[in-house]
Amino acid sequence: MKLVRLGLRDLARCLKLEQRNFPTPWSEPSMKAELVGGAGHLALGLENDGFLCAQVFGRVVEDELHILNIAVDRAWRRHGLASKLLEELFQKAAGLGVETAFLEVRSSNVAAHHLYDSLGFKRIGVRKAYYPDTGEDAVVMSCKLNKVRKPPKTQAKDI
Repeated sequence: MKLVRLGLRDLARCLKLEQRNFPTPWSEPSMKAELVGGAGHLALGLENDGFLCAQVFGRVVEDELHILNIAVDRAWRRHGLASKLLEELFQKAAGLGVETAFLEVRSSNVAAHHLYDSLGFKRIGVRKAYYPDTGEDAVVMSCKLNKVRKPPKTQAKDI
């Protein structure tokens, strides 16, 4: 498994991963904006033999990291890839002076809640009817980067 910094050259494969894994994937212009980004935009991926298995997009705003999107290909789930990507993202963000990470997650996404709980995230609020495709609420979570827990070793065995 190889960690890569994603850029505009990766647009097509990032879009494919997004489309395979989400009922309402990011649009091409949204994805392109994050990949072109510039200062404060962080886009990381994990690939295996050139195949993009997982990706994460974050944006640093002053001393905060906003985790915008994380996707793991269905065939690669439950192998610790999301934990590994988030750990790498946190390290890069901390190097930019970030103290706190924030994210929104669908209230029904039990697997994501378990992941974020295991990393030390806490629920801090709810955005009612946040997701336009279903009207589902988003749970807002945050974590102090100096309090991030390392994922259990059994999760990251294949990396």
